[in-house]
Amino acid sequence: MLMQWRQEGYWQAYQAVQNSIQTILKGTNPGKVAGRDHSTWYREMFGASVTAGILKPADLAGIPE
Repeated sequence: MLMQWRQEGYWQAYQAVQNSIQTILKGTNPGKVAGRDHSTWYREMFGASVTAGILKPADLAGIPE
């Protein structure tokens, strides 16, 4: 079970990054895309751990230092 949620998060983050790359390849400024989409990549990576009950939604409110 632990491995499943981890793989799911990686897959979802990978898909989000792929979408961002497609946007960049269509001509959008890469810095703007990364700045806009970084929080989405982060939520996708760790969102499955919220679903699994390992993290609380509030834990994803910001990037840890």
